[in-house]
Amino acid sequence: MNNYIDSFYDRAFSRNRGLISEEDQQKLKNTLVAIPGMGGMGGTHAVTLARTGIGKFTIADFDESGVHNINRQYGAMASTVDKDKAQVMASIIKDINPSAEIKIINEAIGSDNADEFLADVDVMIDALDVFVMDARLLLYKKAVC
Repeated sequence: MNNYIDSFYDRAFSRNRGLISEEDQQKLKNTLVAIPGMGGMGGTHAVTLARTGIGKFTIADFDESGVHNINRQYGAMASTVDKDKAQVMASIIKDINPSAEIKIINEAIGSDNADEFLADVDVMIDALDVFVMDARLLLYKKAVC
């Protein structure tokens, strides 16, 4: 099974060659990206990064998809209404890259889980709602220090 997954990864991202080297593609495969917020920005970033071959994700969202999200959020569809946004996006990432490792946090980021969220992360992409300043400042402080 492992050979199949490795072969799938190589074929799925072979069109990146020429833009980046095979060595750089392996770096992407081994990079851990954390994305707090799986709404409009976070979902789009997650899918784009999965399509480049990022192999490890930590994603967080406390919310469920609603009908009101369908017009702007990647993971919001009739079939995902009332489902956890982070779980939905993890499934979409896995559909793109079955070998992706995904850690899901189905709650808001705060002082009780920020360290867990940022553990071993190489890059964090801020996709929090604009008004979520406490969590944003907490993550920025912890990510820099």
